[in-house]
Amino acid sequence: MPPPHHAAYRYFRYSQAAQNVFDAYRNMFLALESLLDTVVPKQSGEGETDWLKRALVDAVRLKGLDLGAFAKPAGKDPVEDFVDAHYSAVRCAVFHSKSSAGQVLRPGSLAAQDTVLQQLLAVQALVEHLMKTEFSVRLPSSGFFHSGFGMLLSQLAPVTGLLISVGECPTVEQVMAEADNLAEGTAVPVTFAGPNGIHTDEWLFVSEIKPKDLSFTAIRSLRLIARPNDHIFLGGIARKMNGTLMSTDLDLQDVSKLVVRVRCVLRNVQSQKRGFSH
Repeated sequence: MPPPHHAAYRYFRYSQAAQNVFDAYRNMFLALESLLDTVVPKQSGEGETDWLKRALVDAVRLKGLDLGAFAKPAGKDPVEDFVDAHYSAVRCAVFHSKSSAGQVLRPGSLAAQDTVLQQLLAVQALVEHLMKTEFSVRLPSSGFFHSGFGMLLSQLAPVTGLLISVGECPTVEQVMAEADNLAEGTAVPVTFAGPNGIHTDEWLFVSEIKPKDLSFTAIRSLRLIARPNDHIFLGGIARKMNGTLMSTDLDLQDVSKLVVRVRCVLRNVQSQKRGFSH
């Protein structure tokens, strides 16, 4: 049987479909409030913060809700930490625009966008947990373990290169077929640099280019390419690489060295959305 209708589903879908991280966050927090109100209904005359604290206490105790992502380094009460570090500092700062009331997180600020995105991902984890425990919702999920996907990229690295061009980079099939009328460009070697810092689902390919060795002084597009193959996993990764064109506008005049870092990101089914417009 399908799960019963609940308003939280709509807020969740609107959050996932949002193009702006602030809209996504607002809808995700509304989904959380809607679910908490189902678990612990707000009483008549009860203050908003008082209800939120009571609802979170019961959700932690009865539903196993984990507020660890919001814990302060020296915090002892996860609910109080959530209210102080998230509700007051982020939720209110996104939902309200009155500077006189304290901190405001506004669209257009890269620092604010990064803060809201990280908090959105943390709130989404709470929403998904409550959906599963309260309604037995089964969210679709499948894909690779991060370590396994990184190992596949390392195996593909020896037959991977970077195409750079003054126009649109050709596909690997066009290069192999020696097609006519291709934009001027060349292939340069890349090195697999492993994980991208603390991000366990991102990896880097790095290429160091000396512009003096090139026959052109501008780059308008790049394409990370790998040799086509029939491997059940490596073949799909190679096709994704070969089909992805990266547009740019680089002037290489008076440049002694250019370092290109290409980020490969793993997004399994139902992975949390991270790509938003500014």
